[in-house]
Amino acid sequence: MKNKSQTYYNVREQGGNEDEDERNPSPATLEVYVPTRAQVWVKTATAGINVSGVADIPVATLRAVLLHHVAPGERFSGDVVGSTRVRTLNGDFLFPSVRGGSAYVDGAQIVIADVDASNGVIHVIDQVLVPGS
Repeated sequence: MKNKSQTYYNVREQGGNEDEDERNPSPATLEVYVPTRAQVWVKTATAGINVSGVADIPVATLRAVLLHHVAPGERFSGDVVGSTRVRTLNGDFLFPSVRGGSAYVDGAQIVIADVDASNGVIHVIDQVLVPGS
């Protein structure tokens, strides 16, 4: 069974390299929406594609889905739900809403909000955000 670092390493092998990251630094702060279950993530992100793991996901699909979970800047939950839309790093938008006292982005419930990180903020969500859906 792979640990998180091995999975990250495999994704890095497919999606880019460290030299590329140094030439194209990411924004200073990021807002990241993290799905709670990785296996569900792989199945949802690859709907219609026969894969057995992250290594089998086409690079373009993997890149689009990952970047759809990251927004430049740092918005805590009050700012997220106060926005009509949030642009992600893949150029798409997430649409925040509040239903029954709970915050959502594109139908995914924010189950843990405002996890402060050294380079931004993390919001844990209950499902994968699929670009274009």
